[in-house]
Formats: sequence, C-alpha cells, structure tokens
Amino acid sequence: MNNPRDYALELIDEGMLNARDFAIMCVKWMSVHDVEEMLKANEIDPRSVYEDRLAEIHEEYIEDPDWRRNIAQIQEADAFLQRTA
Repeated sequence: MNNPRDYALELIDEGMLNARDFAIMCVKWMSVHDVEEMLKANEIDPRSVYEDRLAEIHEEYIEDPDWRRNIAQIQEADAFLQRTA
C-alpha cells in the first residue's frame, strides 16, 4: 500500500466500501475545523452555497425584462401571506 488515499478509493471503486460509509468515517475522524476548511476549499460550505444562490437569483432578475413585474408579484404574494397568517 503506497498511498492510503488511492487504496481507499480503490476499495470504493471495487465495491468493497460504500462511498457514504467512507465519507462518514472521514468526517468523524476529522476535527470540526478540518471539515469546515474542506467544505470551504470545495466551495460547498453554507456561506458559499448561499452566495451562489443569491448570484443566480440576481442574474435571473437582471436578464429578465419583466423583473419589476416579478418583484411586484413577489411583494403581493408576501402581503397576501401576511394577511392570511
């Protein structure tokens, strides 16, 4: 076994180890800080995901010629929900 990482991936590829089970083993072994840094490095931490979604929504409205109408519809729906709550 030259590289334990390669060996672990081989076990997964050969069906001897379930990828989810391996992920659980890794997360339980790592410190909370290590997990946070890994999520950030792969841009899947909650802040990155939230910021990506905001950027998508912004692009959708900027590209939509009826964006003012869309915002008005959202505000109307919100007002309706508040009245009926």
